[in-house]
Amino acid sequence: MEDYELIPAIDFCIGHHIELEMVQILGKEGLIEIIELEEAYFIPEQQIKKLEKIIVFHKDLNINLEGVDTIIDLLERMESMQQQIIQLENKLQRFL
Repeated sequence: MEDYELIPAIDFCIGHHIELEMVQILGKEGLIEIIELEEAYFIPEQQIKKLEKIIVFHKDLNINLEGVDTIIDLLERMESMQQQIIQLENKLQRFL
């Protein structure tokens, strides 16, 4: 198991003006990882940026959760491809 800081979900919700139920739903749908400890919910620190993106897409842009899931998946694929391109460019530079 990785070491990471856990952010209380209720603190995140208060700061972003959303209901705790929203975070719970996102966790149940598999869009983010949430951890339940002693009847409280926590969000791993590395999930915060993803959760903030989801909130923008869902709350601010009115995209349903299925659409948000698709968008997040596509963004993650694009980031992975960009990293692969950078690695390939670096390898190519060694041969030039």
